[in-house]
Amino acid sequence: MYKDNNITFEKYKHSLEFNGLKDLQLHKGHIHQSAVRYSLVDFLVNKWTWQYWIVVTFGYKPQRYEVEETLRASHYHLDRWLLTNRKLDTMPVDVRSELVCLPEKGSEGHLHYNCFLKFKLAPDAKTYGTRWNAVRVAFNQIFKKLEKGFNPKINIAFELYDKRRKADALLTAMYSTKEMRQGWIQDNKGEDHFANALISWLDWQVVPINKRSPKKLQSLTKPSATLTQFMQ
Repeated sequence: MYKDNNITFEKYKHSLEFNGLKDLQLHKGHIHQSAVRYSLVDFLVNKWTWQYWIVVTFGYKPQRYEVEETLRASHYHLDRWLLTNRKLDTMPVDVRSELVCLPEKGSEGHLHYNCFLKFKLAPDAKTYGTRWNAVRVAFNQIFKKLEKGFNPKINIAFELYDKRRKADALLTAMYSTKEMRQGWIQDNKGEDHFANALISWLDWQVVPINKRSPKKLQSLTKPSATLTQFMQ
């Protein structure tokens, strides 16, 4: 049982399925926040199939804008790598990979992003041994290049995990959204991680790519997100 401000995830699911959340007191801030958090958890567990979870750390107190642009660039370069890995001439939008990245502040000033990765085209393991290792090597090369774009240069660290079971997916989703609870938001001067979440197909201008696609991306202004928009 997963509980957040007196509402369990199980209660949220039951209410959603039987009466569309009508029995929840959504006019209360902490209940509304819990429902939004659980809607995101439900999406990550039951409605969107991802294969890998990546925890990316960006040094000590980095600029959020630079971090968001780096994650966007990593998504682009990952698909450019996949284009070569799969020996493709082009990759239309409907087969490009998808990322959902959720920020985590932590307690030591090291900004983390918990990212969920969905491949629509599975990488070829080739000489890497496994697909997991192929993806790990690709991200290692990508982040080594991208960290040089920070001034001063920072170290981008990451850990890559396979999604093995649905139960693991629920644990991972609950962990990744733990700072979206009302208590955490109040303790951190109203900082709302949901508004700073990154969803590749909504926040980034994902376009078809091919072998002649540019190596660098132009800067992009991220549209603002609200809790109400996500709940609709």
